[in-house]
Amino acid sequence: MADCSIQESCSFPSMFIAIRYTNITSGVDPMNTKASNLPLEWKNWLMKFNIYLKAYSLDKEPDDRQVAILLHFMGQDCLTIFNSFNFDVNTVKLEELTKKFTHYFSPKVNITMERHKLFNRKQRLHEDLDNYVTDLRNIALQCNFGNLHDSLLKDIFSWNLNDSNYYIKEKLLQEMPKTLDAAIQYSKVIGNVPRTSKNINFVRASCHWQSQPIIFKSVEKP
Repeated sequence: MADCSIQESCSFPSMFIAIRYTNITSGVDPMNTKASNLPLEWKNWLMKFNIYLKAYSLDKEPDDRQVAILLHFMGQDCLTIFNSFNFDVNTVKLEELTKKFTHYFSPKVNITMERHKLFNRKQRLHEDLDNYVTDLRNIALQCNFGNLHDSLLKDIFSWNLNDSNYYIKEKLLQEMPKTLDAAIQYSKVIGNVPRTSKNINFVRASCHWQSQPIIFKSVEKP
C-alpha cells in the first residue's frame, strides 16, 4: 500500500506538522472523554495507541512525530486538554505527555464511593451475565480489596443477580462455589437447564470447583 502525506492543523500554530505514514485515517478511534470510567478508558486507549505505533513501526520515530500522531488520534476534546498543560508540542516528550494525561484522567480515587457503586451494582433486566460480570470487574479495579478481591466479587455477583435469576442466586448461595469464575460457570450451566426437569442431578466433582468442571448425571425413572 502506498504511503500518503497528510498535513494536520490543530488549534494552535505550532501544531502544523507533516505526518507521513500508512493509512492514517484508519488508526485509533478518538479518546472518549465522556466515558463513565475515565481511568479505564484512558488505559485501554493508550494500550491501543501503543500497539498501533508498534504495528506500523512508528515506535522508533522521533518524539515530536509520535506526539503529533498521539494528538491527532486523541481528538478535539483532548487537544483542548493538551492546551491546558502549557506544553510546547515541538519539544514535549511522549513519555512526559502520556504521564500528564494519565494524571489528568486518573484523579485521586474515592474508594468509599467506588465500593458503594460496586455493592449497589445490580444485574439489569435482560442484561446477560457476561456484561454484568465485566462491569463488576471494571468497578472493582478501583476498590482496593487486596486479597479479598475475588471472594467479594463472587459474593456481590451472587447477591445482585436480577429477579429473573432468583433460582440461580438461590443455588449459588446453597452451593457456595469458591471463586468468581466457578460461580459464573455454575450460573451459566443452571441457566441452560430446564428448571422443571426431574431427571437431571447437578453433581459437583468432589466439590473441586476450581479444577474440575460441573458434571451432570441422568437419572432414569424407575
